[in-house]
Amino acid sequence: MKWLLISDSTDSFDELGSVLRECDEDFVFLNPGYSIENLQKLKSDYKEIAACFIYKGGNKDLSGEQAFIVGTVAGNLCAEKVEVYTDSDFVYNNSIYKDEFVKKVKDAAEVAKYTKTHFEDFAQKTKKRIAINKLLDRGIPFTADCCATYIAKDKEEIFEDFIAAGIDVNARDDLGTPLLNIAIRNDNEPFAERLINLGADINASSTDRGYTAVMDAVWRGNEKLTEYLIKKGADLNTISKEGQSNLVLAVGADRVKICKLLVENGSDPDVKDSMGMSAYQYATLFKKEKIAEILKPFHKE
Repeated sequence: MKWLLISDSTDSFDELGSVLRECDEDFVFLNPGYSIENLQKLKSDYKEIAACFIYKGGNKDLSGEQAFIVGTVAGNLCAEKVEVYTDSDFVYNNSIYKDEFVKKVKDAAEVAKYTKTHFEDFAQKTKKRIAINKLLDRGIPFTADCCATYIAKDKEEIFEDFIAAGIDVNARDDLGTPLLNIAIRNDNEPFAERLINLGADINASSTDRGYTAVMDAVWRGNEKLTEYLIKKGADLNTISKEGQSNLVLAVGADRVKICKLLVENGSDPDVKDSMGMSAYQYATLFKKEKIAEILKPFHKE
């Protein structure tokens, strides 16, 4: 990560440098002093800076020129949502940019202590901010609907940018379809696994058909994803908006192997749909002999 230090001297920040080396072996310390030319050269780095430290030291506050320089920098950093830590009353009390991103500190030792204690928070916020900016620089809004679009397009790099930016893994597109269901409907096993590992609700149902993730896998005829979702604990006895169970869907589509997977893992062949028919009854009625034989040992009526 990149850390910006604006000060006449780095001597007082030796302790901070030690903390950064301990927490982040790849850290970059940017130290342009109060040079407006050097700060202008760093402007492209602002979006990647984890935090800025403006340190005057001693009893005197900043000179007029220094105040102008750091005022401009602090304003730009706050616009980028980069936190600024300072011992300068001028910077802290400036009404133009004083908000939750400007913090008052007593001295360099306090900065070092705070950085060490909150390093992981710095890291997470910086990672999210960089990822969001990366998306926005591509013209991609940070929304669940856009994330769903790129899941459907199988764009792994962009999908990972959404994850890094902190997209809610239980978010839904504009039609009310969970991101997990979007991945399943596009037979995208890696994205589905990623979402589940990050805490996506495996039993959330879509607004359109009322399908859970495993129902979408069954509907797609995707045996691999169906088996994966079963292993992850998917509820196999959910009912869609049309009143269909997982097994009814599988029987209707003549998915022999999926029927076996479902019934052997707890899907009830006797649950009736909105027509008053069960999966077992459909299998026997339409003479789907292979499926009927699979379901028969689990049939109780």
